[in-house]
Amino acid sequence: AGRGLDAPGTEGGDADEWRAMIGINIMGLLFTAKAALPHLKERQGHLLMTGSAAGRVHIKGSVYGASKWFVHGYAGNLAEEMREWGGRCTLIAPGMVDTEFFEEAKPKAIRADEVANAALYALEAGDHAAVREV
Repeated sequence: AGRGLDAPGTEGGDADEWRAMIGINIMGLLFTAKAALPHLKERQGHLLMTGSAAGRVHIKGSVYGASKWFVHGYAGNLAEEMREWGGRCTLIAPGMVDTEFFEEAKPKAIRADEVANAALYALEAGDHAAVREV
């Protein structure tokens, strides 16, 4: 799904930490899609990508959020590419989810099972439906 940053913002950010985050949030996504596409193409398969609500709003100085904007744009572009051969791509873009991403529990945040249900909704949609984002 990705990782965040310890040092927020641009001016106070850490370039090495940015590289590591981009390596996971962007390059990891690209490498995964590249490896999966030949297999998905054989089966007219469905690829799920994990974005974030942070990729839909502007958050002051959020380099993490900018990486998730990439995920949103790429998921839409890849959905168009996959549509040519009957494949589908869905972006799951929750807000804050109570996971180990955070050092402290976030009991008022979205639960992991709720995100899983969103993924199942997209996956279980009939072949006539292309659920692009949940």
